[in-house]
Amino acid sequence: MGETTRARCAQLHLTEAEQHVAFALVGGLSYGEIAALRSTAPSTVANQVAAIYRKTGARSRTELAARLYPVAAPALTVEERLALLFPELTQAERHVVGAVALGNTNKWVAYELAVSESTVASHLRRAMIKLQVRHRVQVARLLFDRCCTPKANATGEGTR
Repeated sequence: MGETTRARCAQLHLTEAEQHVAFALVGGLSYGEIAALRSTAPSTVANQVAAIYRKTGARSRTELAARLYPVAAPALTVEERLALLFPELTQAERHVVGAVALGNTNKWVAYELAVSESTVASHLRRAMIKLQVRHRVQVARLLFDRCCTPKANATGEGTR
């Protein structure tokens, strides 16, 4: 989070926990996903979201983004989103998982990351153990399910 954004959060009187929830919310995560990431109950997240909306005067995720990022409301980068969705993975494992989910071979990933194929295989193997999947296709499916399917509407309520 940049210095300008931190100052903006201080002006809005958001607690540190509310800041984390706000940025996850703006990033498109559902209440359930935020609750899982923060190891708390969805009802606690709902209460924090209500407080965030009350303190910021926002009525939707889009308005919240505009209040947190007054100059521009950038979306989370792929890496930031992967870090939020897969906190159990190391940065290297997230790079490999992202590349593999796009259908790339270990050889290609190794070339792109400037590491050996065995290093890529090792990162992928550890990631698959942590994610409790057995095949590359399951890695792609899990990434798609967590990252790409619409799980929340503008009010933050799940659509599934």
